[in-house]
Amino acid sequence: MRNGGGALPARHILGNYELFEELGRGGMGIVYRALDLSLDRVVAVKILRDDLRSHPSIVTRFSREAQAAARLDHKNIVQIYSVGAVDRTPFIAMEYIDAMPLSAVMQREHRLDWTYALEIGKQIAAALACAHDCHVIHRDVKPPNILLDDRRHAYVTDFGIAKILTLDDNLTVDGTRLGTPHYMAPERCKNGDVTSSSDLYSLGVLMFQMLTGRLPYEASTPVEMIQRIISEPPARVRGFVPGVPEDVERLVAWLMEMNPKHRPANGHVVCEAIERVLTGKPLDASEARSTDTIEEFRRSLASSAQSKNPAHNKAATSAFSRRRITMAAGIFLSVGALAWFGISWLAGPATTLSVPQAGVSTWFAPARVAAFSSEGNNVHLAELQFPGYSVASITNAGADGAVAVVVQQEGAGGKHALCIVSPTYQDARLRLVSDGTQRMQLSAAVHGMQGSLFDGFALVHAGSESAFMSLRATHSNAPMTVLPESFEVADMHPSGSRWVAAIERNGAHLLAGYAWENGVVTETVLSPGGVRISRVQYSPDGDMIAFLREIGGGKFALRVIPATGVVEEPAPIAEGSIAIGNAAFNQDASAILVADDANGSLEAIATASGKTVAHIGAGLRGAWDITRNAIVFSAPDRDGAAQLWQVRADAPAKRTQLTFLDAGTAREVTITRDGDWAVTHAANTGRPSIVFARLTN
Repeated sequence: MRNGGGALPARHILGNYELFEELGRGGMGIVYRALDLSLDRVVAVKILRDDLRSHPSIVTRFSREAQAAARLDHKNIVQIYSVGAVDRTPFIAMEYIDAMPLSAVMQREHRLDWTYALEIGKQIAAALACAHDCHVIHRDVKPPNILLDDRRHAYVTDFGIAKILTLDDNLTVDGTRLGTPHYMAPERCKNGDVTSSSDLYSLGVLMFQMLTGRLPYEASTPVEMIQRIISEPPARVRGFVPGVPEDVERLVAWLMEMNPKHRPANGHVVCEAIERVLTGKPLDASEARSTDTIEEFRRSLASSAQSKNPAHNKAATSAFSRRRITMAAGIFLSVGALAWFGISWLAGPATTLSVPQAGVSTWFAPARVAAFSSEGNNVHLAELQFPGYSVASITNAGADGAVAVVVQQEGAGGKHALCIVSPTYQDARLRLVSDGTQRMQLSAAVHGMQGSLFDGFALVHAGSESAFMSLRATHSNAPMTVLPESFEVADMHPSGSRWVAAIERNGAHLLAGYAWENGVVTETVLSPGGVRISRVQYSPDGDMIAFLREIGGGKFALRVIPATGVVEEPAPIAEGSIAIGNAAFNQDASAILVADDANGSLEAIATASGKTVAHIGAGLRGAWDITRNAIVFSAPDRDGAAQLWQVRADAPAKRTQLTFLDAGTAREVTITRDGDWAVTHAANTGRPSIVFARLTN
């Protein structure tokens, strides 16, 4: 150790040990360089601080620290030689390491090369894996407790506040939290259960610091620091050091997941992941396995398309071949290239469109698309196995409770994928991937799922193009239909054969209704042109359409019109910083839920007059449960995290909380077509996680 301590004023003997100089001080003890007089070897001796020896509970913990650490035998853990007490002075004799604490190395280097940081992180993870296998939690992983020698060998030391999982040990020091706030996991900051996952979170903070030269959270006081760790997602590595590989950033983010369940399972998994990244392999082993198969499928697809129509498919095949498709769940993905087709629009109330088809898209259903788990009574979590992705949109997908989810990869050039997820069958399918050149959003409901869980249609908006996709069962290779005009928002009619979309034509934004039958699409203009439309939605019976037009300054006007269209738009029923969510209408379309984002409140207003029907109170977004005449909505809990709640429409003052997730949920919420589930997604997770809350009377 090169802690730079001071020499003792005179020869000091403690049992069989002669203490020479102080090497460092920790929260519970002082470490000295010493000579083992019986074996004639240099050791490190740690003794309990003078001011703590009068506390029996602390002396007991100090003794248990030694017992716990002495059980650990690993090349990256400082070895314990003996434990004892002399003149009521408890001590631990341990291996002496000629090394510097990581804190001193980082102070000198500021930040470390990412390969060096990963090498250190791998050794720490290996040490923690050994400790956790022995049911020992370190609880204080931080730079001063990591030693580095000249050979870049790392040692973990100071299990001074370690906890033996097999013992009922509730001791604390003066009733305070044990550990350093900067490196503490959210569950520790909330005085929750401390597990091995808490050590892995601290390792994530440590690796973040090695890579960036700073901590992921900054605060002026420990209280503020703890509050930020509990309530805010951590910073990302590449926000400070852009040159760090993306998989390194993803690895650190994985370790620092706010929910312990979303972190790596153990230190062994961390070691394997680090080794993959260091050797240039994808973070997820399944990514590499899929690459060759994807390329082979892509070539066969292009060959098939060219044989059918060489002239038409040459450009599409070229565009397709430029896409580099890899996914983090071992899923074989493919999508036909979306093409742009110019169409001369015909005059008249209804226009028949010539709608080309592009490419072939196939469902894939590997076992790890989603991992389902229970999060308490009537709440299930479907964790989609895509590290580094987030949820872009969720909408309904049939009468059996399934939902359609678009996930997007974080960062520039990210990929997109479309999944169908069912809580009833605890299953998932995945279909579409984008190469990142276009933003993809699922704009309308998937319909027609009654016959088969994964049969139906989806309306997808992909950047400058829109596609009415025919989604078929796994064995089918049905083509994608590409609409000739782009849209930003749309909704599917309850019948499943019609939809409404906001389109732009000649600089004006208007609503257009579409019908699809036997591959033929017809269009009907439903509203006059105006400013941009940001949201559109059918009523449950499909007879009414609600939509929001921008009026400037972040404000919108809400209008409701007949689904047959209008020559002149009526006056808005509400204006301001407002929004409507999914399933905003009540059953007979006499009322609609409106969120006031300026005040963070939610209310139901009459569609005819705009008068308030029910004031829900604090709320972010809401959906009407028409089977129970209830309202499901997102709103902050006492800790400020968004959760799902339920109220009766005729008694909005009585709230029932449906979810109790540590990091909370997203604000958007929908209700499945069968009326059994409220659906949103979890906030601040490394993998996109869909939340299903079962609705009861």
